[in-house]
Amino acid sequence: MKKTAYALAACLVIPLFVSCPEPPPAAVVNQTGETTGGEFRWDGVYTGVIPGADGVRVRAQIVLHFDGTYEVLYRYMGKNIRNRLFTGKFTWNEEENTVSLDTNEIPPRYLLGNKTLAQLDAGGNVITGDQAESYVLRKNTLLTVFSRMR
Repeated sequence: MKKTAYALAACLVIPLFVSCPEPPPAAVVNQTGETTGGEFRWDGVYTGVIPGADGVRVRAQIVLHFDGTYEVLYRYMGKNIRNRLFTGKFTWNEEENTVSLDTNEIPPRYLLGNKTLAQLDAGGNVITGDQAESYVLRKNTLLTVFSRMR
């Protein structure tokens, strides 16, 4: 009976791996959601752990909605600090590759990459140096699918 169950499971699972298409190529995305060179959509959930004040690491989650609104959740790690939620609207720059959040409480500008959001410094420049990668949030595809279901 177990051998039959394993064989049946293998017959159902193996075709999923064999028939999976290759990921789409990198895409350029504008604020209307139009893409060139791939199927990437900018709206969704981006997550990561970023450096915070006083050496406190912050688990950050940014949700960009197609209607131009956002939600940012900060979960502070290692200290007894309450989670913080920020909501509002965002705008695009002229090149349509940077979003600006309508807030002064958290870093307001992020550069959109292929499934990434990179926090920009106060001057609107990409953060460089040893910690640069710490300021990049990655798109969480699973959470993005669930956020679109609401």
